[in-house]
Amino acid sequence: AVCNVVTLGPSFISGVFVPQEMLGDSVLAAASFTPTYWYIRAVRMIQHMPADGSTELRNYSNSLLVQIAFATAFLAVALVISRQRRQSDKN
Repeated sequence: AVCNVVTLGPSFISGVFVPQEMLGDSVLAAASFTPTYWYIRAVRMIQHMPADGSTELRNYSNSLLVQIAFATAFLAVALVISRQRRQSDKN
């Protein structure tokens, strides 16, 4: 049950199942704290990018940087947890 809430909850509020254009501003503000929101935003930018979309390319790269920041944060948390578990197993 926890797995379903953790995975499907952000999907519903970030635009995976419902287009982001149909979601309210407060829902999108909450969804912006999830990596799923930034992924969907980047994909939609690619879909609607004009041929000379230099400004859109900048917004797209910002979305990618946010996703990389989330990945780095998740990796750092996983490494800290792994290190703590190894230290507690030694003691």
